[in-house]
Amino acid sequence: KTVLQLLQDFGSARLRDLLAQLNYDPLNEPVSRKDWPVAAQAVLAQGPWLYGRAAGKFYVIYAQLKADKLKLTEERLVIPQLLQQYPYALFVFSDKSQTNFHFVNVKWEDTQKRRLYRRIAVGPYERLRTAVERIDMLDIQKIPAGLFGITEQEIQARHDEAFDVAKVSKSFFDEYKRVFEMVKEAVKGFG
Repeated sequence: KTVLQLLQDFGSARLRDLLAQLNYDPLNEPVSRKDWPVAAQAVLAQGPWLYGRAAGKFYVIYAQLKADKLKLTEERLVIPQLLQQYPYALFVFSDKSQTNFHFVNVKWEDTQKRRLYRRIAVGPYERLRTAVERIDMLDIQKIPAGLFGITEQEIQARHDEAFDVAKVSKSFFDEYKRVFEMVKEAVKGFG
């Protein structure tokens, strides 16, 4: 319920509240763009910021893009630069007006050869049910801790699971099937 309330009126200031709700340690540190390609720097309205951390080395990084609309190609210019310094991370992008947001998870496939980019969109015209369910899965306290606590790899694995498109699709079709069967039973007797 709290995650839903935070996402209904979301902005960069609410991102800090959301991360606190999900039990990430707060951060407010700029990310260096030294040695970044010009193209990657040019798409940003301002430098990326570390907004949260968990297990010492898993980061939440926020970046505001210059464009009025979120563009996946621009996000793909920035993320590889960030991954060099922060291999375990959740990336949050906003448009210039900080109205629309993408939560981006990068999952490595084929033993680190290929990156899969998965997004959750949050904004005034987005439906939030799936976003709330998936983002709520990122709560650090809901991740089982091992003998030595939670590692950044375990947090990354939870993020990979939360952003898994197949699980979201399966959940949707399971619910669709359930509702279909209810309706089918309700209309028996009609020709």
